[in-house]
Amino acid sequence: MQIDLHGIGPRRYSEAHARRLRFIKHAQALGFSLDEVGDLLALEDGRHCRQAERLGSRKLSTVRGRIRQLRRIERALAELVAGCHGNRDKARCPLINALEQEH
Repeated sequence: MQIDLHGIGPRRYSEAHARRLRFIKHAQALGFSLDEVGDLLALEDGRHCRQAERLGSRKLSTVRGRIRQLRRIERALAELVAGCHGNRDKARCPLINALEQEH
C-alpha cells in the first residue's frame, strides 16, 4: 500500500502498518490523545474489551463535559452578542464592557 504523507512522496507500507495508521487516525479523530492511542494500541488484539470500554467511557465523559462547557459559553456569548444588537450607546459596547468586568 502506498500513502502520500503531506507531499513528502509516496511511502510503501505493509497492510499491518496501514491498519495501524488507520487505527491511530480514527482514534485521534475521536479525540484520543497520542498517549491514549498508545493505551488503546496495547489492547488491539481485541481480547481486552473491558479495558477498552473503560478508556472509551473516560473519553466519552470528558467529551460530554466539554460539550456542557461549550453550551454554557454559547449561551453567554449569545447574550453578549444580543446586547450589542441595537445598542444605542455607541460609546460603550456591551460585549467589550462585559469582558472588562470581574466575574
